[in-house]
Amino acid sequence: MIAARDFGVRRAVGVEIDEALATIARLRAREEGVGDRVEIIEGDMFKVDLSEATIVYIYMFASINERLAPKLERELGEGARVVTLDFPIPPWTPVRIRRFEDEAGRRRSVYLYVRGVSDARAVTRAPPERLQGFAERLSPCSL
Repeated sequence: MIAARDFGVRRAVGVEIDEALATIARLRAREEGVGDRVEIIEGDMFKVDLSEATIVYIYMFASINERLAPKLERELGEGARVVTLDFPIPPWTPVRIRRFEDEAGRRRSVYLYVRGVSDARAVTRAPPERLQGFAERLSPCSL
């Protein structure tokens, strides 16, 4: 919703397995004035096709992110960005990590990954300098 509201994203899709949370998300999208550009799918992230996504935001535990990594590698195109809050994607290597304190005083971390750079297969075959300076070239996606 934030991407549609604040950054003019034409189409955003959310996946929520819990029916009540999916309903709340749909209501919030309408309240934010982006209901026509935001679709909330009630379903399992492991079963939803991500092949058209260019940016994926994930808020799940690292253990689930690790299980999700092979799906992201299979379905996302080179250059697709993956952003996670608080929990990394093992064994991927983030191109940028931003740490901050939220309004409630909690310490948070935002991890930015790029498919083809951060994912395990790309990192193991790419020279280490491939990651150097990459985050700076990601504008307008700054963390």
